[in-house]
Amino acid sequence: MPDGRKNLAPWLKDAEINRDRNLRLQYLAGFRSNWYRSEGIFNEMVVYRKFPSELFAGSDTSLAILKLKIAIASLPAK
Repeated sequence: MPDGRKNLAPWLKDAEINRDRNLRLQYLAGFRSNWYRSEGIFNEMVVYRKFPSELFAGSDTSLAILKLKIAIASLPAK
């Protein structure tokens, strides 16, 4: 399982899998209900974010700078 899914496992634990191949109804239902919740949903998900250290190689200094830049870029908009 890719790390991203492992990281989000606690957030997704109660998620229901939709096996309907025509996702139009689910799209329409979610389109309106989550209209103003994007920031809240993002903030709930970002809690589980972890730096993918197995993807990057470099000096300790370079990796620290990269982690900082990713963290800054991931801050929620105000």
